[in-house]
Amino acid sequence: MEKMTISQAIFKVSEIQSELNEKRYALSSQFFGPVTVNGKKIVDESKKEKLVEHIERLEELNEEIAVLKEKIAEKNLENKIDGKSVTYVLEILRQKRAMINSLEANLRDTRTSVESGVGAVTYAPYDEKRIREKYEKLKEETFRLSSEVDRINSTTYIEM
Repeated sequence: MEKMTISQAIFKVSEIQSELNEKRYALSSQFFGPVTVNGKKIVDESKKEKLVEHIERLEELNEEIAVLKEKIAEKNLENKIDGKSVTYVLEILRQKRAMINSLEANLRDTRTSVESGVGAVTYAPYDEKRIREKYEKLKEETFRLSSEVDRINSTTYIEM
């Protein structure tokens, strides 16, 4: 049985996913083409056999990814950060990052335009100071939680 950290497992999933993507692309680039010319079959049996092998490899890769992700998910449910599962923390991090992006866009979007019959109009966040404070707080929280997830991922082992 092979042991690896969650970080290593995540990297392995990424590697397998890359191979899977290449193999999926190969279905249309290497295993698709003319099969008859003027009614005469031109595909030899070896190409058909290679196609079957190729599809079997795709299925193996799918299974490898599913097993790795299941093992990672099990550990993410077991491990806790601030009393919450890593699964929960990962979702909160995703939400916090989305909020950071929204606040960042809001802070960047200050502009002035000249409007007919009104004059110069400045558009800006209604309370830039409060938005900036929330933005900075979210960045700090996100960094802390991400660091904790990274620590857990590098010290928690799964068995394959």
